[in-house]
Amino acid sequence: MPHSSKLYEELQSEAYLFLINGPSGSGKTNKMFYILENFYPSDTRFAFRHYRPELIAKFPHSLRKRCFTFTTSREIVHTPCVVVLDDLPAQAYSGDYTSSDSKDFIRNLTFERHNDHRLIATSQNDILVLKGLLESVHVLNLLSYMLPSQTDTVRNIAVQSHANRILAHVMSAYPEVDRRAFAYCPETDEVFRFPYVPLDADIGKPYRGYVVEQGKLVRV
Repeated sequence: MPHSSKLYEELQSEAYLFLINGPSGSGKTNKMFYILENFYPSDTRFAFRHYRPELIAKFPHSLRKRCFTFTTSREIVHTPCVVVLDDLPAQAYSGDYTSSDSKDFIRNLTFERHNDHRLIATSQNDILVLKGLLESVHVLNLLSYMLPSQTDTVRNIAVQSHANRILAHVMSAYPEVDRRAFAYCPETDEVFRFPYVPLDADIGKPYRGYVVEQGKLVRV
């Protein structure tokens, strides 16, 4: 049960970035939705940055009424919430890390603890995430299994390799379970087996049909 885990206790802290990391198809979105619903108090609100409102309408009913979308930090500064950053490299850069939108977003991350915000994000890898962003808040990681050929897409190859060894051992004991269900948190040294969360297919690809132009998401 999540309430008995050290990770659950860590996620009650006031300031952190919880990064769900794994290659494409590793179940990051399913893990994130399970965590949103089960690792946070039932009255927690979730603010999805650069997220289409019509996709929120497809969220599981138990979460839908607690979620909303926003574009700039100004919109949520007086709203205590968990800030959700789906595909963190895209969010951090907004396609152009020199744009004023990207710079303001990164700077505002250092203020989250002052505004009763916490952060959760997904990422296929963290090597594209601006290093200063990862250093601005306390980071917790949830790592999926990666093939050896994929580990060069992470900053700390030793940590990912350690996670791979642990996950491979656990997965070998449960060959009947889809490997996407498992993940490892190096900060708490815990392995998790997440249940499958049925989601609309569009939720797994929230930026389908969008491109980035001049640092802004544009639908084409």
